[in-house]
Amino acid sequence: MNGTGGHVEATDPHQKNATQIPVDDLRWAWSMTRAEITGFWGPDNLARWSEAGLREVAIPDSAKSFLVEVGMPVRVDWTLRFAVPADEVARATNAAHCIGFDDVVPICIDDHGYVLADEREIGGEARFINSSVECFGECLVLYQRYRTSAPAVSEDEVKNLIFMTESQLRNADPTAFSDPDNWWPVIVEQMNHGLL
Repeated sequence: MNGTGGHVEATDPHQKNATQIPVDDLRWAWSMTRAEITGFWGPDNLARWSEAGLREVAIPDSAKSFLVEVGMPVRVDWTLRFAVPADEVARATNAAHCIGFDDVVPICIDDHGYVLADEREIGGEARFINSSVECFGECLVLYQRYRTSAPAVSEDEVKNLIFMTESQLRNADPTAFSDPDNWWPVIVEQMNHGLL
């Protein structure tokens, strides 16, 4: 990226070839459709749940639909993994429904549709991630765009990229940033400290 706008070098999460993402696209690329989220990851890189497996699960219909039609990314080199068996959503200890893990921390959808990190097993509490699994799916795309773009740019450009990514995340789900201890604000803080 240069001072006149331009582009940021980015790589697709599953391809070795670099692509150019226009800065304006990075800044204003929120409110993604399900097709755009699927297209970003590729249909073969998403774990999907079955309708039958979710029939009796007490989460909003929109969350069920997203898990069935879009799913969650797999085969990405990060600590998040969504390898829960495709025919079930595991029950977490807090009556939420586990859809994956961040290292050892369960990522859950509660009965209201909120996405939470259940950190009680590691001495914490439930940490708010997103107001819906749809917002979570969009934020994961935005985060992965940052992760694939950051290694290819200068330190100053990384600062701009972090600023744009945070803006996009805030626009995708303002509630996720309503408390600095929520999951995404902590992720952005780690990005700013060079940890992610």
